[in-house]
Amino acid sequence: DFESGMMSPHSEVYRHEMPGGQYSNLQQQAKAVGLGGRWEEVKDMYSRVNRMFGDIVKVTPSSKVVGDMALFMVQNDLDEEAVLERGMSIDFPDSVIEMFEGYLGQPQGGFPKDLQKVILKDREPINVRPGELLEDIDFGRLKEELAEEMGPHVTKKDVIAYALYPKVFKEYLGTIQEFGDISVLDTPTFVHGLRLGEEIEVEIETGKTLIVKLVSIGQPQADGTRVVYFELNGQPREVVIKDENIKSTVVMKQKA
Repeated sequence: DFESGMMSPHSEVYRHEMPGGQYSNLQQQAKAVGLGGRWEEVKDMYSRVNRMFGDIVKVTPSSKVVGDMALFMVQNDLDEEAVLERGMSIDFPDSVIEMFEGYLGQPQGGFPKDLQKVILKDREPINVRPGELLEDIDFGRLKEELAEEMGPHVTKKDVIAYALYPKVFKEYLGTIQEFGDISVLDTPTFVHGLRLGEEIEVEIETGKTLIVKLVSIGQPQADGTRVVYFELNGQPREVVIKDENIKSTVVMKQKA
């Protein structure tokens, strides 16, 4: 489902210079914003943006910034000339602004000055290594913060992940609290769910494996729920789930 349709090496990489790991990601992004049918334009614009930015080193996250700008320009029917002429009145993507402020570092020879001026407008760029501006991290305090949400079993990896990506890690915790640790599922089950009659093994910890078999899915109820029947280690079980694809007329009033 996440493949890019590329069945062999493409020599066009010498033209657009898009890193391989970004190709399928950017293609999915293009589809998400309604540019799936203009993928060839997006690839061409990627190479043009790269040259406009000064032919920068394209790795994560700088390659993503080039992709964000390429999508933005195709979506708004902009070219390099229009960006420079109308740039003072254009709201550029946040990732582009941050890069031209210097928060990904400084490219060899600096940023193109005329482009930097229209992208930043009244913002002042930094001229030092971004890490020099960061405050020291208090890992003890972060661990205490996480313990309030996760309980006492906070690991060093949890603390480091939270320090690096606080928003993403909080979303991860929310998913764990709602669905449990879904990382133990195999990829097809995670992406598509089980087929009727399908049986899988789920190792929830070392030496502890659950055998789950989907038996049947009940008819939708008036409140938009279904009963799902399954076997857990050979024992019949059932659970009521909310089917998000069903529009229900029942009004839910949450109690305080």
